[in-house]
Amino acid sequence: MFVRLTLSMTLALAACDQGNGLVSGATLDVPDCKKVGEITHFEPFRMTLNLLNVAEHQNAASLRFGSKAGRIHTIDQIGVDLFDVATLKQGLKAGDVTLTLHPGLYGGEPVNYTDGALMAFGLFGKCPNPTAALGALGTLTFHRYSAVDAARVEGTFLVDIIDRRSGEVLGRDIAGDFDFEVETATPATPYQPEVIH
Repeated sequence: MFVRLTLSMTLALAACDQGNGLVSGATLDVPDCKKVGEITHFEPFRMTLNLLNVAEHQNAASLRFGSKAGRIHTIDQIGVDLFDVATLKQGLKAGDVTLTLHPGLYGGEPVNYTDGALMAFGLFGKCPNPTAALGALGTLTFHRYSAVDAARVEGTFLVDIIDRRSGEVLGRDIAGDFDFEVETATPATPYQPEVIH
């Protein structure tokens, strides 16, 4: 029994190291971050990435990078929506693929994107009561991408972080890199103890 528990704990600890990434830039100004009506100035701006969730549906995918495991409204995170996964995978056979990031501005007519990607930042760890909707303009380059268990998702990006409501640039030349191993599991599965007879 002791050996079995030790082995299980070792596997669980090893599975926690999924990969990592880093986002950094000279400055970022976030309205209403610490207090409504005030701008919080990050100089430099740094955000570590320690987990990745990938969900594909038909020809689209959503990626969520997080600073740590935790409740979604308490951690810093980046969400990426991909609109043409088939073309991305085909392009990666020949080398790196660079996607244009759409602004995803609020208001106006709805846009049905068919290529590129959307990127949004949620600074819920750095900002206790955020009201800003942070998006990104720039490029996202994939070196590797797959949603298959044990595959790797690796890439870089260079963006300006914008307020998606006004289009105002809040931080320029924010660079990021990431390299993660995909781990698949059944989502939202309630815990069911194993019954041994």
